[in-house]
Amino acid sequence: MKNDIKELLDIAHENNKLLKANNRMLRQIIRYINFINANHHNDNEGEFMRNILANLISNVFPFNRK
Repeated sequence: MKNDIKELLDIAHENNKLLKANNRMLRQIIRYINFINANHHNDNEGEFMRNILANLISNVFPFNRK
């Protein structure tokens, strides 16, 4: 009977350690997703501005125009 209880306690302890590790990993994944969601517009705005600048430059300078 004592061995059964000790074995159950050991299993519960291992499950708790695994649960804590999974929770840490899940928190890291959520932080990454939140970071990407918070900063996705920066990439879009940067690309938009680069396209405008490229269009302005290509319209000002006669690159291979005939």
